[in-house]
Amino acid sequence: MLGCTGQNTTAQSIDTDVHNALPASSAVDPTSDSQKAVQALDDMLALAQAGDWTTYIDRYYGEAHKFQSPADREQLIQRFQAEWGERVIVALEQATQITPEIEENRAIFKIDGEPIFMLYRTDDGRWTFHL
Repeated sequence: MLGCTGQNTTAQSIDTDVHNALPASSAVDPTSDSQKAVQALDDMLALAQAGDWTTYIDRYYGEAHKFQSPADREQLIQRFQAEWGERVIVALEQATQITPEIEENRAIFKIDGEPIFMLYRTDDGRWTFHL
């Protein structure tokens, strides 16, 4: 799975973030949560297809705290442009055809029971991707 396949490659843990998403809690309606995850995924796909990896990273990367410098962010953007972009778009296109399973703070998009894409809900309720 591109995003989170269990193979632990850098491009495999992809998540998402939706503005105005519901806060994380046990009282959150999984149907509504699923809709927010799908909205985030749709936005991610539109950004990826447009080649707007800068906004894709800035809006949806849930691990920006790992950047040591602005150069780290630029390097990640360049990797999406040069290496990962096409694979990410294919995975996003596939995932948009699937209703995700919501498990705690994860939205898992599966084909034949196998995860192909995963999103993570932040403490403030946004959906993000991780690497």
